[in-house]
Amino acid sequence: MKRRRNLQCIGLLLSVVVPAKRTTLVEKRARALCVKLASLNDGTPMEYREVRLMARVLALNYETADGAIAYAIQKGWLTGEGEPTQSICLTDEGRAPQTGSKRTR
Repeated sequence: MKRRRNLQCIGLLLSVVVPAKRTTLVEKRARALCVKLASLNDGTPMEYREVRLMARVLALNYETADGAIAYAIQKGWLTGEGEPTQSICLTDEGRAPQTGSKRTR
């Protein structure tokens, strides 16, 4: 009983001390992809772009770009056509972060 209470206290301390979840590299790449796609589309909704072209624009190899695209599709930021995905399009959810405030330095 005493050991269980100690473990609960340790768990509580860890939840306070451990920082929030960090953004993964694939998420950063997916967000960068969405930002670039939004800038290329100039706000035009439902405009599809070729996956390979987007990979070259972002200077990513195809495997890395495919991982970022799969992540963005899973999050609902992009829609894709083809199997494997050949073209991508921003969703409303994918465009939303682009209208938010930007960091100033």
